[in-house]
Amino acid sequence: MTGCRKIPFITFVVKPYKKAKINLSGCNFDCKGCFAIAKQGIGRALSVEELIDLFVKSCETIYGEMIYDVQLTGGEPTVDIDYLLLLIKRFKEFNINNIGISTNGYLKPFAM
Repeated sequence: MTGCRKIPFITFVVKPYKKAKINLSGCNFDCKGCFAIAKQGIGRALSVEELIDLFVKSCETIYGEMIYDVQLTGGEPTVDIDYLLLLIKRFKEFNINNIGISTNGYLKPFAM
């Protein structure tokens, strides 16, 4: 089973449209001048199930409904590929199909 990943913060956008940006902590680069605080191992450690639970409850509280647009960013979302793939799989079980991944593109492509 996949372990936990540190999540420094989640941003819930209200306008111009409903969207969530989930920051996954950790990065495989050490760029000078990086603006992402999530490149370091900071935040609350959450399993995929805990993150999904937090996401669903947050959507209900903030929007009063589920949203279907998620951007996974960081740090670098692909550092723990098993966690990322399981997270995407769980999102799809909630019919969340508009899932973006903001990546440095360093890791090899993978099939879903």
